[in-house]
Amino acid sequence: VTMRTLIPGLCALLFAASAARAQGDEPKILFVDLQKVIFQCDEYNALVAAGKKAQVAKQKEFDDRVAALKEREKALLETTLNDRTAEWFEKLKAAQKEQADLIAERNYINAFMADKITRKVNSLMTGAQQESRKIMKERGASIVLVSKTGRISLDSETQLQEEVVMRRVLCAVDSANITDEVLKRMNEWYKAHRSSTGEVGEREEPAEKSVEPAKKSG
Repeated sequence: VTMRTLIPGLCALLFAASAARAQGDEPKILFVDLQKVIFQCDEYNALVAAGKKAQVAKQKEFDDRVAALKEREKALLETTLNDRTAEWFEKLKAAQKEQADLIAERNYINAFMADKITRKVNSLMTGAQQESRKIMKERGASIVLVSKTGRISLDSETQLQEEVVMRRVLCAVDSANITDEVLKRMNEWYKAHRSSTGEVGEREEPAEKSVEPAKKSG
């Protein structure tokens, strides 16, 4: 085999290998930044925005009522000792109890909102899993990992811990990162299912179908 015939053959092999890579299969392992999908999706942001608006209004109402109660209490405490009858003590007790009830009511509202957000996050995780599974099947992939994405940042102890705990993929081809596609599909689902008030039902995870092993012929 001469050099003149060898070089064209090598060029043809390199071209074929390059074309195979360009037209090759999608990555078999995909990954998604679940934290980004949940906390940047429209559904989560709408819930948080509505919650903050309601909380601001409730806080103003709370502050006004507490201020009025403090004025009542102040007026009662300015009463002279000779005028502090049993009725006076009952009024003071009622004012202080009403303040305590208001604080308990505010704590209840905050706890209720926190629970609502937690339930929403749970539903969004289910939705992200469903959309990731669809993309995995569409691309013929085998697995979808959860990983933090973006630039590695180690500016603090907290960031170091986040990198260790949340980053599962150190580097990969761009097509293996399905975060933006999952986020896009989550927003499309929310737009299609939300009511006029912005509420949506919780996503339900479909039951996994068991796959029976193929029977050997013969």
